[in-house]
Amino acid sequence: MKKTGAPKKPAGTARKGTTRKRGPGRPGPDFSAPATLLAGAGQAFAAKGYADTSVEDICRASGVSRRTFYRFFANKEAVFAALFEVAAGRLVESVRWQVEQSEPAPQAMLEAGIDAYLRITCGAGPIARVLFLEPRSANSPFSARHAEVIAGFADIFQNSMRRLGLAPADPLLLQGLLAAIESISIELMERGPVDEEALQHGRRVMLRLSASLTLPEDLPIPAR
Repeated sequence: MKKTGAPKKPAGTARKGTTRKRGPGRPGPDFSAPATLLAGAGQAFAAKGYADTSVEDICRASGVSRRTFYRFFANKEAVFAALFEVAAGRLVESVRWQVEQSEPAPQAMLEAGIDAYLRITCGAGPIARVLFLEPRSANSPFSARHAEVIAGFADIFQNSMRRLGLAPADPLLLQGLLAAIESISIELMERGPVDEEALQHGRRVMLRLSASLTLPEDLPIPAR
């Protein structure tokens, strides 16, 4: 009687209890092309600035092909916009959280917001400078979104004032303060890596400016 062997497994079927090895160059299970591209874009923009960075630079920094790039982003502008959106969202929410956790007093809220803003922006390195400067340039396609972010910071403070039962701050004065704070942050970053001494200097200047929001509106301007 002819013996019959065990049925053969279909070709390519892995044995029970074993895992199939990845081929060389294949991404792992945690790979995310959009996240990888954003990280690479951050490196490329930080190194060369927005204007001088190309799609090829972003792909090289990401280790991702041009074909993969164009599956997720139409062009360099689109990936920068996505990067700005992520960074701005985190910054606004961090400032909001710090303000809400602070002592319920206008100057304390300003101090908490400034501390969070400075620590995040100046601690982010060269990419923060690019993300700040490009939306401020003339005819930037990101200027409208940048204005919305500034308005978001203003809303944080105004809403906090309302929760305290206080009158909102003068919108023009608040807008001027926020513009000054952003300019000081950029100036600090322009000088190179921001050490603790520079950070505290910027903080003191910002707090002196912010004091104007809590002063009486009819306070006379001192003579020179």
